[in-house]
This record gives sequence, C-alpha cells and structure tokens, in this order.
Amino acid sequence: MGDDWKGKFDFLKEEGAEVVYLPRTPEISSTQIKSDLKKKKES
Repeated sequence: MGDDWKGKFDFLKEEGAEVVYLPRTPEISSTQIKSDLKKKKES
C-alpha cells in the first residue's frame, strides 16, 4: 500500500497479515496500471 493509505489497513495485523506502507512514487500511478491491465485483458 502507498503511504497515503497509512493506518487504513492496520486492522489486518490482528488477522496475522503484515501490512507495509511504501513511500509514494509520484511518477507511477496505480490507477493507470489498473486501467492498462484492464485494457490488455479486454483485447
């Protein structure tokens, strides 16, 4: 998860999951990656 989500998924730690918030990378958009993958799947 990007650090802009910091704290939002900490409840998963109680379930035994490791939650890591990574520093944002401004030149990389997860929204754009998802859109590109969706287009690729549809073609």
